[in-house]
Amino acid sequence: MFVTITALAVDCLFYGFCIYIVTMYRELMNQLNEANELFLTTKNSKELAKNLIKCVDYHNQLYDFKQATEDIFSYCVSMQYALSSIAICCCVFQSLVVIYFIHLKL
Repeated sequence: MFVTITALAVDCLFYGFCIYIVTMYRELMNQLNEANELFLTTKNSKELAKNLIKCVDYHNQLYDFKQATEDIFSYCVSMQYALSSIAICCCVFQSLVVIYFIHLKL
């Protein structure tokens, strides 16, 4: 029971982080679109450079956060898939054994 609850919690936490990362990348895309509009309208190089530097810093921080999330959850998710595979194999084996013994008794 504890393993099931833990697996569910890890799934929900991982999914939440994925949604957060995608949302932050969309925010970065919006900031880059704003920088593009600024470039097309004002031609102010100082303000554009400042905006692009802010976007690059934001991208680097977001990339580091994504890498950290991937490093943390890759082991957890791999173990969860391995344990789920073992559980599925055991259930299939048990079903085959029951079917085999039912046919023997007939």
